[in-house]
Amino acid sequence: MKAVVRRNDIARDRYILWNEFVRFLATTPSDQLDADQRPAHLAFSYDAEVQNGGHLQYFENQDRSLTDETLLALHAIGASEQASIFRRAADRWSARERHHCENAGEYVARSMEMEFRDLDEAYYSATPTIIEILERLLESQTDTFVQIKG
Repeated sequence: MKAVVRRNDIARDRYILWNEFVRFLATTPSDQLDADQRPAHLAFSYDAEVQNGGHLQYFENQDRSLTDETLLALHAIGASEQASIFRRAADRWSARERHHCENAGEYVARSMEMEFRDLDEAYYSATPTIIEILERLLESQTDTFVQIKG
């Protein structure tokens, strides 16, 4: 499966290729991605969660069975700094018994503990960003993710 973009749409809107790539990564179910697409999907999902609510949000929302694969995905796309941060966050998360927050109030209370603040800040200052890495990946491997028609 790939995103589909028309060549004349790319000519009219220089951002359409990127926008369709992002839509593809964000909305395609994992089981419909091939092995070459999955690392970008996992890295994008990690970035989206951390950008929106830090590592706590990532671990609350994502399947914990994806931890090892996400770490490998970050390395595979060249996000070594983020991979190091992710490994430390995953180790911290798994260092004690956890349960998912039952409601928004519990999540807010837990987030106010700022358990992952240092790692969130490290992630936000990491360069290049996951988005920059994904931009380069799309540029170098467009055919992996997008079918250009017409």
